[in-house]
Amino acid sequence: MANGNNLTSCNSSILSSSAPSTSGTGISLNTNIREVVNNNDDVVNFLLETKFSRLNYDDKLFIVKLKPRPQMKNLIMKNKGSRGNRGFNNNWYDKYNWLTGSEKRNKLYCWSCLLFSETKQSPWTSGYDDLKHLSESLQKHGNSEQHTHASLKFKLFGKNNIQDSIDSAHVQSILKHNELVKENREIITRLIDMIIYLATQEQAFRGHNESRDSLNQGNFRELASLLSKYDNKFKVFLDESSVFTGLSKTIQNELIESINKVISEIIENEIKMSPFFSWQVDETTDIKVIADLKYL
Repeated sequence: MANGNNLTSCNSSILSSSAPSTSGTGISLNTNIREVVNNNDDVVNFLLETKFSRLNYDDKLFIVKLKPRPQMKNLIMKNKGSRGNRGFNNNWYDKYNWLTGSEKRNKLYCWSCLLFSETKQSPWTSGYDDLKHLSESLQKHGNSEQHTHASLKFKLFGKNNIQDSIDSAHVQSILKHNELVKENREIITRLIDMIIYLATQEQAFRGHNESRDSLNQGNFRELASLLSKYDNKFKVFLDESSVFTGLSKTIQNELIESINKVISEIIENEIKMSPFFSWQVDETTDIKVIADLKYL
C-alpha cells in the first residue's frame, strides 16, 4: 500500500485518461482534480471544499470512478489505563466498500453520501472519528435510508437513467391517449353529421324495432350501417366498441341537445351584434284544440 492517500480503486486508465471537457455548467476541474489524484492528495478534502454538486457532468463522472482509501495513520483513540491506543484498521475498507476518509481532516466519511446525499447533518458526511463506536455506527449507517438513496444514485450515475425511462414511457402513454382521443373525435363528428342530416330532412331518428334482427332499425341506425360500408374506421368502431357505440337513444338525445345549444348560442350572438331584429308571431292549435302562440 502506497504512502499518503492511497487510491486503490483508481486504475491507470483513469489516471492517464484525457482531461474532461469544459462543456456543461459548474466548476471546471480540467487540471485540478487530475493533479489531486495523480499526486495522491486528499480527494475527500478537495470535494468538501469544492462541493460535488457544483461540478459539471464530466468532472462528476470522473470522480465517481474514484474510491479514496487513505491509511488514516493519525486517526487514533487513546485508551485509559495500560491498554494501548486504538487506531484505524484498513480492513474496514474491505468490509464497507463505501467507506473513505480524509487525512487532512483526520475523519472518516461515506463516499456515496458525500457525493449524492441531500442530508448534510449526518456524521458520515460531516466527518466521523469515534473509533470506539465505529463498528456499530458503520452498520447503522449502512442500513439507513439516507445511505440507501445515496448508494442508488451513486450506482446509477452515468448509466441509463431510470427517470428517463419512466419519462419515455409516460410520453408514449400520452401519445397513445392523444391518438385515441383524435379517433373518438372523428367518430363523434360522423355521429353529429348524421344527426344534422336527419334533422335537416325532418326525418324521425328511431324505429319501432331497433334490435339486430330487425329489418328496419330506424333512420339513425340504418344511416350508420350505410356509412360503415364506405368508411372502414367507422365500421371498425361499430363492430368492436363494447362500451360506447354512439347509437343508443341516450347518446342521440345528448348530441341533439348539444347541437341545439350551439345553434342557440350562434343565434343569440347574431342578435346581440345586430342593430335591430324582428319577431315572427303565429297561432297554432294542438291536438287538444287549444290555441298556442308561437314566435320565431
